[in-house]
Amino acid sequence: MAGVTNPFGRVAILAVGVLAAGELAPATAAAQTCFRGRPEPTCASFFLTEAEGGLVVPLDGGGTGARVGVDVGFIRNVGSRSAIGATIAGGAYLNGGESGFVSLRPRYRHWLSPTTSLDVGPGVQWTPGRIERIEARAAFTYRDLFGVWTEVDFDWGQGSTAWLVGAKTGAQAGVVSYIAGAITLGILAIVYAGSAD
Repeated sequence: MAGVTNPFGRVAILAVGVLAAGELAPATAAAQTCFRGRPEPTCASFFLTEAEGGLVVPLDGGGTGARVGVDVGFIRNVGSRSAIGATIAGGAYLNGGESGFVSLRPRYRHWLSPTTSLDVGPGVQWTPGRIERIEARAAFTYRDLFGVWTEVDFDWGQGSTAWLVGAKTGAQAGVVSYIAGAITLGILAIVYAGSAD
């Protein structure tokens, strides 16, 4: 207040500061939107950023493959133990006939503790040219940073079913995995393009 010489101006600035502090205090104490998921009262809602990889085991015969992907979404806590939301996933099957996919996945999260959660939900998966699979997923996550997941996929076009199991990273670890994956794919694309010449 060194630049304000009028005593009424100083009082006005002080009053505005006190009122602003009073208005801000409840907002900072209330639950907020978080980057790493936690239950209420810490987070009212949170973003999901996950990277995952896993094995694909066809239940109708055939060779085992792999799948990698990323998942981004938004989840809202609807109580101290429950959260609901949705994610959009994208990735690729690495089984010799590599194909990309995009999935829409509604998600229910049950907080087992402040640091562990169980996620379940269905999904609808698209590959280039067609809606291909229905997914049923479950995942156990620790601190929204690391987890394990399992999934059963039904491909109605081929009438086949596959079981998938894998691991995932989330929040900051998920973003680091995105970046590392993008760099790796870039290097592989350069190497592949060079070997094709």
